[in-house]
Amino acid sequence: MKLKEKKLFINILFFDVFLIAIFFANQVLGTTDLGQLFKWYLMLLGATIIGYPVMSLLFHKFYDKGYIFSKILGILFPSIIVFFLCNFKLAKFTVTNCAIVYALCIGISIGYLLYKYIKTRKNKDSKEDEAIGILKNNLSMFFRIEVIFFVLLVLFAYVKGFNPSVSDIEKFMDYGFMNSMAHSDYLPSRDMWLSGEPINYYYYGHYIATYLSKAAHVSVDYGYNLMLISLFVLTIFASYSIINNLFKFYFVSRKIDNKAAKIFPVAGGVLAALSNTIAGNGHFLIYRYIVPFINDLTGHESSYIYGFPDSTRYIGDNPPTPDKTIHEFPSYSFLVGDLHAHLSDIIYVLVTIAILLSYIISARRKGTSKKKEYNVIESLNIYSIILGFLIGIMKMTNYWDYPIYLVVALITFFFVNVQSYQKFKDAFWCTIIQMLIVFTMANLISLPFVLSFIQISSKIKLAPYHTKFYQFMVLWGIPLVTVTLYMVSSILDFIKEKRDKDKKEKEKQKWYQKVWNAFYGYISNLTDADLFIVIITICAIGLLIAPEIVYVVDIYDTAPRANTMFKLTYNSYIMFSLCFGYMLLRLIARKNKVYEVSGLICLIVFMATFLYVVEPVKSWFGDLTNPEEYETLDGTDFLNSYIIGNYMDEDMAGYVDYNVNMQDDLAMINWLKENANSEDVILEYKGSDFTFDNRISVFTSMPTVLGWVGHEWLWRSVNSSMEFPQELQDRADDIDYIYTSGDIEYNKYLMDNYDIKYIIVGYNERLHISKEDLVIPNEEQLKALGEVVFETNINELPYPSYIIKVKRD
Repeated sequence: MKLKEKKLFINILFFDVFLIAIFFANQVLGTTDLGQLFKWYLMLLGATIIGYPVMSLLFHKFYDKGYIFSKILGILFPSIIVFFLCNFKLAKFTVTNCAIVYALCIGISIGYLLYKYIKTRKNKDSKEDEAIGILKNNLSMFFRIEVIFFVLLVLFAYVKGFNPSVSDIEKFMDYGFMNSMAHSDYLPSRDMWLSGEPINYYYYGHYIATYLSKAAHVSVDYGYNLMLISLFVLTIFASYSIINNLFKFYFVSRKIDNKAAKIFPVAGGVLAALSNTIAGNGHFLIYRYIVPFINDLTGHESSYIYGFPDSTRYIGDNPPTPDKTIHEFPSYSFLVGDLHAHLSDIIYVLVTIAILLSYIISARRKGTSKKKEYNVIESLNIYSIILGFLIGIMKMTNYWDYPIYLVVALITFFFVNVQSYQKFKDAFWCTIIQMLIVFTMANLISLPFVLSFIQISSKIKLAPYHTKFYQFMVLWGIPLVTVTLYMVSSILDFIKEKRDKDKKEKEKQKWYQKVWNAFYGYISNLTDADLFIVIITICAIGLLIAPEIVYVVDIYDTAPRANTMFKLTYNSYIMFSLCFGYMLLRLIARKNKVYEVSGLICLIVFMATFLYVVEPVKSWFGDLTNPEEYETLDGTDFLNSYIIGNYMDEDMAGYVDYNVNMQDDLAMINWLKENANSEDVILEYKGSDFTFDNRISVFTSMPTVLGWVGHEWLWRSVNSSMEFPQELQDRADDIDYIYTSGDIEYNKYLMDNYDIKYIIVGYNERLHISKEDLVIPNEEQLKALGEVVFETNINELPYPSYIIKVKRD
């Protein structure tokens, strides 16, 4: 079979797979969910077109041309345009405007490609444009990637449909942000839990999800889960692409063309992809399998029963100590499904890492000899500009990633420049100029966000606690042993190659010259792929060490290191996941029994962490083999049946009627959606975090006076203050007064002061005010503030739920 015929046959097979995926989706998801999913997919396909020209400039040396990163960049480019327009009140945040900007970006991208194509056709003697050449030569590969992407999107949409509800942990917050933005004309949108104020959190990830929902003409009820699914699939592809290309760069640089050169890029890419999406950590293996095994063997009885969240809350909880910490990782985030800042930023982190790899390849292949002197023009390149753009996105999405990847970029630039320039001062100034470009670009991109944002926490202190060594190794032993083996082998190889150098010349050097020359010699001796992995390793280890030295002050004085450890080690986990995919296979392939056996053992142990998701998937999603248990992709569908008592404070447990569901709340939500303005202020009882409190404001987007108090405290803790803000205290007191005092005249003043249009009286309000008998003191005086415009009692309780429309004098 000829090559063209073979390609055609393979493409036909892939097209058949695409049709089968659509048929499967229609059968198990249903027409409505498939329609929402397909609109979303077409929007992501459009993003690929938007990001393609920049992709062709950044990743032309990649063997897959960085195709998946065009989707991520294509999502960001139109979204930032709309973000600027809506923040500076130049355009409204509407479905039409989002679609227009999206279409214009697609048109500009296609127009650019047509221009390049026509220009090349007219001048046949000129070299073919890179963007056109990549498209012509790789169209079949792009088609196959797109089919696999769609298939995975369908499969994980099916899985998510078994547990789609935005009902627990912090989903109320994440969905509430999206819903508030969806009903806002401009940005920043109003805070649904603090009337009269804008959102003061790193909300760009929520904005992206909302923007994509509008561009795809999908409601945020579906957009929430579709964004989660997309993040999961994009993380798989991005992780795979980085390590797949890394291996290919290595084998080409070493001029190796054997079975390993064909197998390792695929195997390494798969390992990295699975590590960043389904793997657990060492705690899972030890406390789920090893400790119970030892207990059974020795006859020891333990009251401890492992639960999958335990692997993210080990230090400070087992055994209990004052040092409560969080050490979450991507698979846990994907499992629980909170569309939170750290999860939203994963794909931007991965494309940033991919660009740094591309930069290393590009910069080191410009010539084998060192440049004589530095030219400032060389710093002005697309890599620095796009890195600045992405790090600016991080600043608005997950602020912790902003300083982290500034440092990662700094280290990468410095290592490359040291190897590229003869004089240290040239390498130093080149790095400084590059970082100035990145820093300037990052702050320009994030300017609209910064102008309306009050910094939450910035004070840094020395860590009052330190992780015990055994706990540190329980969590991080697997990656640390792996990178140690790899780094030792790499350094020993360098020493072996350089041992025959003139010893007398070394004796004449001062100690710092010896250190510098050893450092320079080592990084110069590395292949592009190895230099990249060494940089990532150094950064990953640094992120583990940092929380042992310092922490960023926030309101959690009883758990000072928690948030710092969470955000830093989360990125460390992502970097180590990439290292696993490369290092383990390199160790196994070495012609040294010690490394080969050690690498194989590490690989087996590492792959065992993939079992982490098995039990949680069963408990979280149910029986995936039974399509009849599939629910929907609509995250708000749970309002039809969920029991309110399932998400109440512990002190309410003895008072909640567990037969009371949310149908009365849903009836009030639907009435407000149909009869009120989304900007009208409502009054709900001040809510407890991680409960169903403040559900009306979340699902109507109508702001309430004060919701989820702990979260608002964190978002409004100005200048790293741990004190509860006086404004929040005043609002909390006023809410209590309105619901219980019976002081009609003063309550009218408060209605005017907060511009309250509707008062909510539901089961939640009654529980908080009088949990014993659900009686609201002076209820008739409360009703006297306006007119009861809606009443419901589907749950057949002694007291109905109702809405009061406030009268103005």
